[in-house]
Amino acid sequence: MIEITVVFAIIAILATLILTTFYKVRADTRDTRRVASITQLRDALETYYRDEGEYPAAITFGEEFSSEAPNSLIYMKEVPSNPSPRDDGDCPDAEFAYTRADTTTYTITFCLGDKSGHLLAGTNIATPAGIIPED
Repeated sequence: MIEITVVFAIIAILATLILTTFYKVRADTRDTRRVASITQLRDALETYYRDEGEYPAAITFGEEFSSEAPNSLIYMKEVPSNPSPRDDGDCPDAEFAYTRADTTTYTITFCLGDKSGHLLAGTNIATPAGIIPED
């Protein structure tokens, strides 16, 4: 009877370790996707700026990003959305936030659940100059 109890205890400990690792890997994958999505969006915004001479007034996540007629160039078939679940770590359950300060600059605010490369966990900001942690 003691042997069976020990075996079940070992199985429970191993299952806990495996599940914890699995959830951590999934959260890290979402953070990697967030950084990649923001990088792709920055590239599309720079191409738009080069073509149009200004950044767009607004973009809608999950929809096409294109210029106005008559050019109607498509910069992204679909602007990437924040992957779900969005509330990793201390992050709020929110979409990325694009704001154009004026025609020559913008910010994209996003949150990471954990450190990813040079970026810290928490709120980060993408600008034409790069991606930086929020102060």
